[in-house]
Amino acid sequence: MVRMRDVLKSMREVKRPGQDNRTDSGDEKSGFKFPAPASHSSAPRTPDSNQADTAPAPTEEKVDTDAPLHDHQLRASSEDQPQEAAPQPEKKASPYHSGIQVIDEFLQAAKREEPFDLDAVESVAKKFSELLADSDQLFLQAISARMSMTSMAQHSANVAIVAIKVANGLGLKPEQIVEIGMAGMVHEVGMVRIPDEIINKRGELSASEYEKIKQHPLFGRQILEAVQDEFPFLPEVIVQEHERWNGNGYPFGLRENDIHEYAQVLGLADTFVALTHMRHYRDNFIAYKAIQSIIERRNVDFSARMIKALIDVISIFPVHSLVKLNNGSIARVVQTNKKYPVRPVIELIANAKGQKVDKEETIDLSNEPMIYIVSPVLDEAAYA
Repeated sequence: MVRMRDVLKSMREVKRPGQDNRTDSGDEKSGFKFPAPASHSSAPRTPDSNQADTAPAPTEEKVDTDAPLHDHQLRASSEDQPQEAAPQPEKKASPYHSGIQVIDEFLQAAKREEPFDLDAVESVAKKFSELLADSDQLFLQAISARMSMTSMAQHSANVAIVAIKVANGLGLKPEQIVEIGMAGMVHEVGMVRIPDEIINKRGELSASEYEKIKQHPLFGRQILEAVQDEFPFLPEVIVQEHERWNGNGYPFGLRENDIHEYAQVLGLADTFVALTHMRHYRDNFIAYKAIQSIIERRNVDFSARMIKALIDVISIFPVHSLVKLNNGSIARVVQTNKKYPVRPVIELIANAKGQKVDKEETIDLSNEPMIYIVSPVLDEAAYA
């Protein structure tokens, strides 16, 4: 198991682009800073970053919740096909996109104030839990979308996937992991009662607008009280998702273990998703920097226990992330190493001159003491 002090030591030892052997404690010169606690800040903050983003603007995943994500199910129209072409079989949606569709349908029903049940959401949570127990494919699908998120439903699916991973890292029971997955899928439902002009606003939120945004956990609890007989944990968890370990969250300012364990997991997962996906006001932080930023907030926003669980299942250099080696080569992480977080299994993709390699080569860095990672690759698009 990973010890937090080893992780922090490893983080200090990793050289970042533009550095020699120094570790720059001011890493966030790129523009990233954590805002001051809510009770002392004059500038409104956005809910999507869970107090981990400076730009006070709403997340793009909350745009246009009235537009169902049917693109993955569409078939080409007959006029787009050659006359002699045989009818194309309908392509089955992936579990990921099917899950997004289920969440979207739930959110739309809630927005229209129509009756709903969560049987389909529970089924998706079970499916996600099973898939993530077998492999990281679903997780990779969630974090590798480098474009801005297209909907609140997709954001919720990604949060659920990361939350399930963290729950696995905590060693929770299978039924608890499914419940956390369900909570992740519905955690933004209160946003359907926030005016569209606030959700879609691209400029800075006013103080009064931000106060309205901060009501969405309360709205979420109200909406989910309709299913509390069947899922009694949901209203309590959803209303606490924005609470923080040191008491500076909202809406109640709860502290430490007064916050429901599921809500702690969701808050951490939501922050990780927000930091690893692009917003219109900033680029996405690669997973390495997201984890680094979260570690810097241990026992402030999140407990050391929760952060350790995240590192155990995602690693400092997560699968699919790009890294630079001491010999100048560029590689992609293909397998993490819990015992040695900075020495994963990698696949070479470019040589020291930046030229793509002709033959793929896989290296287990735990067996190669002379080869090591010197930094994450910040410009991943250059090697896409």
